[in-house]
Amino acid sequence: MGEISDRWAAGLAEFLSRGDSNCLHSGLSFERKLVAPVWAAPMILAVVEINCMPDPDHPTGLVRSIYFDTLRLKSLSEKLNGDALKRKARFRWYGEDRVGIDGCVSVYLEFKDRICAARHKRRIRFTADPDLLESAPLHDRRLVDIMREQTSRLGISVAPELVPVLSIRYKRRRFVCRRTGVRVAVDTGIEADRANPHLCGGALPARTDVAVLEFKGGRDDISWMRELRVIGAVPAGFSKYEACMKALEGGR
Repeated sequence: MGEISDRWAAGLAEFLSRGDSNCLHSGLSFERKLVAPVWAAPMILAVVEINCMPDPDHPTGLVRSIYFDTLRLKSLSEKLNGDALKRKARFRWYGEDRVGIDGCVSVYLEFKDRICAARHKRRIRFTADPDLLESAPLHDRRLVDIMREQTSRLGISVAPELVPVLSIRYKRRRFVCRRTGVRVAVDTGIEADRANPHLCGGALPARTDVAVLEFKGGRDDISWMRELRVIGAVPAGFSKYEACMKALEGGR
C-alpha cells in the first residue's frame, strides 16, 4: 500500500511540475463533458443557443485529430482501466486554419495530461501539408518524424515507440455562456476515418452514435445544464479516441 501511495505522490508531483516555455498553452484547468444520444443533438443545440452566444472567432468548423499511442496502446489502456493519471498525444488541426499561399494547414501537437478532473495541456504549433495529414496511411514514417521533431521543440520526452494509431474527425459548434463566460462546444458526427493497420482493424469509417458537449472554464455553476440532462445528456468521462477504437472493433 505504501508503494502505491509513493507512486501516486511521485506521479502527482511530476504532473503538477510539467510545463515548458516553448508551449503555447499550459497550466491546470477544469472541464466537464456531457454525452447524449446523437438523435438528441437538435434539442441540445436549441438549449445551448438560448443560453449562449456563438463563439465570435470560430463558431463552427471541422476538427481533425491523429492520436498517437505506444505499440501496447498504453494511452488507451489508461482510459479503459480508469487510471487517475492519464496522458494522450495527438495532432490537431481545424478546417478553417489553412495558412499561406502553399495551402499548408496550421497544426498543433498536443500532450494532454489528466489527474482526475484536472487537466494540463501543452501544445506547440507548426504547419504541414494537409494531404499528408488527411490522406497518408497512419504507418507512414513521415508522421512519426514530424511528431518527433515537434516534440523536441516542445522540450519533452516521449516513449520511443509512440506511433500514429487513429485519425478522427467531427463537426464542432462553439459557444460562450452568456452568464458565466464558460466556453461550450457541441460535437457531432464523430468518426474514425483511418487506422494504423499494424495495431487495429475493422471497417472504416467507424462512427459513434453520440453527441458530446464540453464545458471549459473556471466556473461550473451552469444552471441550464439541468435542462440538458432532462433531454438525455449525462456527465461522462468521454474519450473520442476510446469511443472510436471501440466502434472500430465492433464495441469490444
